[in-house]
Amino acid sequence: MSAMENRARVMEMRSRVPRLLLVGVVILVLFLLGYLLLSSYREQIRKAENGTRNLAAILQTQFYDALRRTDADLAALASEIPPDALERTAVPQYQQQINSRLASRLINVDGMGGLHVHDANGGALYSSESVPARALNIADRDYFKSLRDDPSVQLVFSSVVRSGLSGKDVLVIARAIRNANGRFLGTVLSPFDIESYRAQLGSLNVGDYGFVALRRRDSHALVLRWPEMPEEVNKPLATDHALVAALAEGAMEAVVGNASGGEPDLADYVTSLKGVPNYPFYFVVGFDRQSVLAGWYSQVLVVCVVGLFVVGMVVVLLVRLGRMREREAVILSSLAHSEARFSDLVQVVPVGIARFDQGGKCAFVNDRNLLITGRTREALIGRDWSELVHPEDRQRVRESWIDSNGKQETCVGEYRLIRPNGETVHVIGEVRAEKDEDGAVTGYIVAQTDISPLKNVERELLIAKQQAELASQAKTRFLAAASHDLRQPIQAINLFKDALGRTGLNDEQEKIAHFLSLSVRSLSDLLYSLLDISKLDAGLIQPQMKKVEVEDVFKAVDEEFSSLAQQRNLRFKFSYPFRAPILQTDAGLLLSVLRNLLDNAFKYTSTGGVLVGFRRRGAFGVIQVWDTGIGIDPVFGERIFEECFQVANPARDRAKGLGIGLSIARRTARLLGGDVAYRSKPGKGSVFEIAIPLSHEAISLPTMEAGKGSSPPANIDYSRFTDWKVIVVEDDPVVAMSIRLSLQAVGMHVELFSSAEDAIASPLLLGGDFYISDFVLPGMNGIQLLDAIQSRSPVPIRAILMTGETASDRIRLTKASGWKILFKPAGLASLLSTMDDIDNANGMDAFVVPKEGEDVLD
Repeated sequence: MSAMENRARVMEMRSRVPRLLLVGVVILVLFLLGYLLLSSYREQIRKAENGTRNLAAILQTQFYDALRRTDADLAALASEIPPDALERTAVPQYQQQINSRLASRLINVDGMGGLHVHDANGGALYSSESVPARALNIADRDYFKSLRDDPSVQLVFSSVVRSGLSGKDVLVIARAIRNANGRFLGTVLSPFDIESYRAQLGSLNVGDYGFVALRRRDSHALVLRWPEMPEEVNKPLATDHALVAALAEGAMEAVVGNASGGEPDLADYVTSLKGVPNYPFYFVVGFDRQSVLAGWYSQVLVVCVVGLFVVGMVVVLLVRLGRMREREAVILSSLAHSEARFSDLVQVVPVGIARFDQGGKCAFVNDRNLLITGRTREALIGRDWSELVHPEDRQRVRESWIDSNGKQETCVGEYRLIRPNGETVHVIGEVRAEKDEDGAVTGYIVAQTDISPLKNVERELLIAKQQAELASQAKTRFLAAASHDLRQPIQAINLFKDALGRTGLNDEQEKIAHFLSLSVRSLSDLLYSLLDISKLDAGLIQPQMKKVEVEDVFKAVDEEFSSLAQQRNLRFKFSYPFRAPILQTDAGLLLSVLRNLLDNAFKYTSTGGVLVGFRRRGAFGVIQVWDTGIGIDPVFGERIFEECFQVANPARDRAKGLGIGLSIARRTARLLGGDVAYRSKPGKGSVFEIAIPLSHEAISLPTMEAGKGSSPPANIDYSRFTDWKVIVVEDDPVVAMSIRLSLQAVGMHVELFSSAEDAIASPLLLGGDFYISDFVLPGMNGIQLLDAIQSRSPVPIRAILMTGETASDRIRLTKASGWKILFKPAGLASLLSTMDDIDNANGMDAFVVPKEGEDVLD
């Protein structure tokens, strides 16, 4: 058989195979489209199930928290009310005390409709309401009878009833009051406002036909539902209802697909239920299937249209493929002789060589080119060069070929090829034009060298660099947010503590308040140190090395941990030379390391004591922490310095910490130029030591203090603040309450607003003597609020802008605002001192830095 006949058979086979492949591809595409539709349907149902399950879980968590707080308040009141106060004759004596106690607990739970105390006959004795309903008698109520007649019953929930006081639907939560002998003395109860929860359910997005319901687990009676079904309230479900079956075996949550009665036909809904732990209630959430699958129906229509289009395109491609194969046969015949001349020569060249005719069609390739392009010789011959080159590089390659037409030398360029599997290959191509005697271009010779390995290395390095930059940016954003959120509760604690100090404490209480101040300071230092460590990991800050006396460090540690040693009945001793050398270190970070070491020592020492000592070792000062605790087995070695690793805590008891203290201590010590090492004997104890570089200068330094409570400067006349009207805008309710109590303690009148919009809408806004605003508020921020108030006021206002932000861009923004700034956490002393400065200066051009005990991370 001649070569031409072999070529003819190959061409015939090649014309058949693509057709079969195209038909197979069509079948595969149609199968994939069907599979995608099925997967999409399942995904839509799964998302709906997750949505109902998550929404039910959120509602259950909120309702459980409200019930738990109300239950705790009722239990506390039941134990606190004296038995003789439940006699009607004793009401005048206890009325003011108990009513005040009831009213003080109303802030604990949203939706609590008041607190009431009834005697053993059901008569009302005390109430948190301003006008108690003394004529109200509940002796005929089922929940009262249950508490009175059954000594084993302590807490009951009524059915949904209409309140005689507020006229709203309520769920009464009642707890029995019994004496030491178990005799029933009365009950304390709270009407739980159902309508407030109905409004919350109404705000949820459950679609046009979805529903949310709250039911009792014991009777499956309806308590609350949205959309409302007033006629079904308090009605139980049938015993064969799907919800009843789902909860029959004590399940706390389930996904229900088919039921009827009481609720809509659940066969048309994706429904989930979630039980409230420890209480006889559960939530049911359902999404309408038609709404859930609306998008899927559109996908079905699109897929059908796409399928028809694909089939039509395949038919067109088959026709064009047949014609292309006919033209290819003619071309291959004319190029057979040229291929024979070049094939032997170019096979031994270590680069990919190809020849293209003047129209850009491939006429010849060597074996090396086949490896580079990832194609067979048959697949390359007759193919246009542009089909091999990446679309983005085609114009550059075309210009290089055109440029080679007018030159005798070779043109070199870098571009990308596309393999049949979609893989991209980077090459350096050299092209030279072939010309006839008249100078007309007859073809092109191309030599290609694969440089993909070099490009892959370059790409991996670039990706690694980008990932590192993104990780650094994400960590910076997290640290800024965490710093702000952690400062909020510390700000409240500082102000509550200062307000407590102005309430006329006795000696014992003042001592407790002093130790409370030390503890608050220690908490602040610990949180800031952890944030500093995280920032150091990110390379954002560096330690501030200063000269520090060992004695000052030990005094600070003694003040902080001596009370803990007394509480645990452990000895706590120090040992250091009379003239100890000076350390060259960051005092705050050094104290953070010692806190971690001492905290571990006290946690794992039950008898004996803890010793903190100092000794000199060459150019380093070594601080050692000895304990007589449980010791560390040598098998653990250096693993104790790994994050979240703990010895003798397999159950992960959080009272023993999180297992990150030693890891933080070692990283901090190394940052300070030292290290943390240890020696230990199981059952005998351990000694941890940190080596810190010594300073070459021995000078007297100011004493370091473990912590101070903030006390007002002695030169401020507090009588000047009396009857001042202060407008406070703070969205955190705890921080807002701490500011109110602190300022009221020095005689000021305080008006609170939770947002800038509420403040601007109030007629009391322009009547303030002073304005205090948080920088971060919902909606309008603090700067915009103060500017708005100033624009409305006919005179300059006196104001302070408080902020816990550490992000440099926001700090620059607050500084540029022109308002006086006070960084959180700030004590009452700092707040009053700043107000005094503003009042004396009668201006707004100063920038306030934190007072002692207040730290700002840059």
